[in-house]
Amino acid sequence: MNVYGRVYKYDYPVYQTEEIPYRHTLVHNTPVPGIINPDLVTGLQDFQFQDGDVVVASYQKGGSILFRVMVQMLLGLPVLEDKFHWLEIDGNTVKEESHIGGRRLLRTHLPLNWLPQTKAHVTYLFLYPADPDFILSLYSHFKTSSAIGFKEGDWDTFFRLWKSEKVFYGSFYKHLDSWRSKAGSMDMIVWPNRRDKIKRDIIEKVASKLLPMTILYAEKSDHLIVKHGSPDKQYLKECDVTCCDVTRSQLVTEVFEYMTANNPSTMWRTEREKKLLEAGLQSLSYEQREILRNERIFYKMEDVK
Repeated sequence: MNVYGRVYKYDYPVYQTEEIPYRHTLVHNTPVPGIINPDLVTGLQDFQFQDGDVVVASYQKGGSILFRVMVQMLLGLPVLEDKFHWLEIDGNTVKEESHIGGRRLLRTHLPLNWLPQTKAHVTYLFLYPADPDFILSLYSHFKTSSAIGFKEGDWDTFFRLWKSEKVFYGSFYKHLDSWRSKAGSMDMIVWPNRRDKIKRDIIEKVASKLLPMTILYAEKSDHLIVKHGSPDKQYLKECDVTCCDVTRSQLVTEVFEYMTANNPSTMWRTEREKKLLEAGLQSLSYEQREILRNERIFYKMEDVK
């Protein structure tokens, strides 16, 4: 099957049952997307993190693309080319390659307690949706993805799966707890994201983790190429660029302005998804609204109304 530009061949069991009526595999008795080999996930306990690794984490459809675009821009990497290795798929075959500053860029939708503990200096960036209608966004993903096979499923069926913790990765709130509970003991930024709203302060926090105060960079036309350390004269000659210093604050401003004008969440939402969100809002019963509201209060989610 071709998913997100990759071709996957299943040499492991993929299930679709009456109890869980969409394609999935099982890890720790929890459903995960069918494109994920459960043996690779359990094998991640042998994965060796390295000093400088950056891990962007979120629940599925939680908006992690915001962090990924942000990190790539701050490091001067191409915005439209995903440079992150997906741990639950690429984890056992991640090349010993590094990006700017010797970093490997990694992403995951797994709960923190499914990842190996490490003494390496790893920066974790965890993003979770603070919008109360996040569940509707996840529902629209289930309905529109051919790889999931839930196109005939309805809202009430999905809500039942949500309440019984039988959506991908299990309970959203337990997933959230696994990350937030460790934030004080790890080098981690936890960001409650409001969809379609970019905050400059979070870009500043991420930049402070990744960059020195002054960044040496090369500039050609309107394309920013970040270069750390002394400039490579041959590189500058080949690229026909000039070199100067820019403060971290200036770079943050450029990234903020770009992301405000080109919000990744908005760009990736199709018209069909927008219509499903609108229909889903109308489908929520009073009882379902109260269930979601009480869950958000119990787990101390932001913007509870």
